[in-house]
Amino acid sequence: MLREILARAAQIEDIRELFVALGYTAASEQVPPEAWLGRERARDAGVTRAALIARHGAFRVFATAATDPEAAARAAARRLAASAERGFVCSLGGVPRRLVCAAGPAPGGLHIATIALPRPSGASLATLERLAPNPNESALALSLRVSEVLASEGITPRFFNAFRQTLDRLTDRLTTPRSRTDRHALALTALTRVLFLYFIQSKGWLDGDPRYVPRLLDRAMSSRRHFHRSFFHALCFGALNRPLEQRSRAARMLGNIPFLNGGLFETTWLERQHGPAQWSNADWRTAFDDLFERFHFSAREHDAGDFVAPDMLGRVFEGVMEAGERRNSGSYYTPASLVREIVKAGLEAALTARFGLSAAVAARWVHDGVAPKGAPLLHRFTVLDPAAGSGAFLLGAFDELVTLRRAAGEGPALAVKRDVLAHSLFGVDLTPTAVRLSELRLWLALVADDDTVDITSIAPLPNLDGHVRQGDALLDPLTLAASLGGRAIRAGTADTRRLTTARQRLFELAGPEKRAAQAELHSAEAALAQRLLNDGIAMLEAAIGELLSLGRDRDLFGRHRGLAADQRVRLERLRSSLRDLRAARRKLRRDGAPPFFCFESYLGDVVSHGGFDLVIGNPPWVRAERLAPRVRETLATRYSCWRSNGVKGFAHLPDLAVAFTERAFELVRPRGTVALLVPAKLGSCGYAGSLRLRLVQ
Repeated sequence: MLREILARAAQIEDIRELFVALGYTAASEQVPPEAWLGRERARDAGVTRAALIARHGAFRVFATAATDPEAAARAAARRLAASAERGFVCSLGGVPRRLVCAAGPAPGGLHIATIALPRPSGASLATLERLAPNPNESALALSLRVSEVLASEGITPRFFNAFRQTLDRLTDRLTTPRSRTDRHALALTALTRVLFLYFIQSKGWLDGDPRYVPRLLDRAMSSRRHFHRSFFHALCFGALNRPLEQRSRAARMLGNIPFLNGGLFETTWLERQHGPAQWSNADWRTAFDDLFERFHFSAREHDAGDFVAPDMLGRVFEGVMEAGERRNSGSYYTPASLVREIVKAGLEAALTARFGLSAAVAARWVHDGVAPKGAPLLHRFTVLDPAAGSGAFLLGAFDELVTLRRAAGEGPALAVKRDVLAHSLFGVDLTPTAVRLSELRLWLALVADDDTVDITSIAPLPNLDGHVRQGDALLDPLTLAASLGGRAIRAGTADTRRLTTARQRLFELAGPEKRAAQAELHSAEAALAQRLLNDGIAMLEAAIGELLSLGRDRDLFGRHRGLAADQRVRLERLRSSLRDLRAARRKLRRDGAPPFFCFESYLGDVVSHGGFDLVIGNPPWVRAERLAPRVRETLATRYSCWRSNGVKGFAHLPDLAVAFTERAFELVRPRGTVALLVPAKLGSCGYAGSLRLRLVQ
């Protein structure tokens, strides 16, 4: 409705209609421009008319028609401030035609928003919607809020700074748990949920109200109820994660809320351990005023205009990490344009090598959306990012695979999206925060273009537990044992079939069935890990036995041969690896869960079929001196390309990207494709010579 009114707005009466639609009371009182603004200011701004057009109690909305709407709005806003009136001004006119809203002056100066007509942007409409008054809002409260709304910022570094400051403040306000890292994780979980709610309220999915969440806080404060206990918990854990028929009376009182399922609205391990974090209403008021209410949100990635869109969450992830932690982990934001370039290049190569398409045909499909006749089915095409970070490459692969399949005639769009998520995308990252943000962005990508209006018809979010995993993609005791023993450790067909079935079943379920499916997935992973550990232990025992037997052999003179220096080193490494596997097996039997991440157990069904079709991403670039000595030693044992160039000093030790590149080629299937963003020095440095030789071969 607002868009239609603005499209035809040509005079002050149209602006009155706009504010009546927002919930103000109509008013009609002409104001002499020269007497109100002063003859000189009115003349300079080209003001032809001025009027009081709407009110909310003592709060008044004025409008002017002017050839220079910015100058008119500024002059009128100063006039209101000088007379201490509660209200703001809209000025219509100019070439091209525009509507300028102004309030102030405030401590930061005049606050102004300009809306282009006749085609206002989504951000402009969001600004207007936030100017709507609450039913019992005082003139002072409305005046302060309107000033904040008009001061809303676009996508600038200030958003990331505001997020970081809010996160730090909420972290410091918690008293438990004792670990600041745990408090930080709890605060980030809460803010992530609010972020998601802001994204979906922009779609009208929360009781049809694009300002549902801040109104919920206003409701809590006006009724002197605790926002967190009375509303936020009920919304997340009582409404969004439960079908309507299973909701409590308190949850139903929250309005028309969809059942969205998804891990975001389940208590995390930390919350189960310490209870959900809670803050006072005053803390939340500050968080909303300093962060959420200062910016506009859109659920669409790469949305144009002054929006916070999901693709900005990668920068949020980088922004909430300490500088030292970011350097040590090699976690850096990859620009969206570079992600798209690498993803498209990887897919083009994969279509050529994997499916036998010509380079020209593959390029037309990837870059121009022209699918070949009899296009190959991509239903089981698998993509892995072994260092997923905040999910930039997973999102890029998601967008491109959906586009390819839609170009080949598959549909509808939502069904294709869910199928890509269910069968094609896999990611691993060492950081729990990264895993959470990757899941969040994939969920938002799924709902971004879903224009479902009927809340009851919205499809619940899928469970991504089996697709985005926390773990170390480089080092685990099982594959280390395999590299020492000289052969790969693979699961049997029955074990991997059970794993595939459990993951696919969990993807769509909710409620008690979901919990049962989670238990079955964990059980399948544990059974597979048990089998693999047994095989690894048997292999190491055999290798140790062979070495010991070799050392006991006698030469021609009847003397024991013994072991050479390199054989003794290998024997010690085999024994150390055997101890690790036996300890892991004991822990598995005690806890019922694999004690470490391993592709062969968690994603054994994909690995056993040869690996992934496309391994993609921006692996960490970490200098060797930032790694612990034990890690450097283990990398040298595990990876044949992790070698110095024979010169002493850290400058001649490999970057961590060397190990990730070698690992990528282990995980990709025959005729598969690897597309990684790596340091240019891997093409010239002496320490990368082994890797270059392997790539050439």
